[in-house]
Amino acid sequence: MGSNEKGKPTELAGCLDAGENRVQFTDEGQDILFEDVGRCRLMAAVLGVGTSPRQVGRSEGGRRWIVVPHTREVDRIIYDLVDILIDIRMKHPTMVQLRLQLTEEEAREFEEIMNG
Repeated sequence: MGSNEKGKPTELAGCLDAGENRVQFTDEGQDILFEDVGRCRLMAAVLGVGTSPRQVGRSEGGRRWIVVPHTREVDRIIYDLVDILIDIRMKHPTMVQLRLQLTEEEAREFEEIMNG
């Protein structure tokens, strides 16, 4: 677990290229921190549409961060991106895609569980 320039804890959420993505809990919810390099910078730009991303000075070993507040709009963009990227991946003609297939009995059991 790292920390930002104010000493608030951050958790590693993943890496793109050589950069890190982190999350930080705030009084309002959560901020998403993108290291200001390569694809992380691009991801911050995509998710920051309609918000006010801000750049944070050097912290954690001299790194620069772009902070995007995790608002409902940002969450909608994340949700839409995941759906689009999965759909693009599933349509690729030569990559193997595994789909969940249930037997008729499993499907009935699943339906019973879902319908209560």
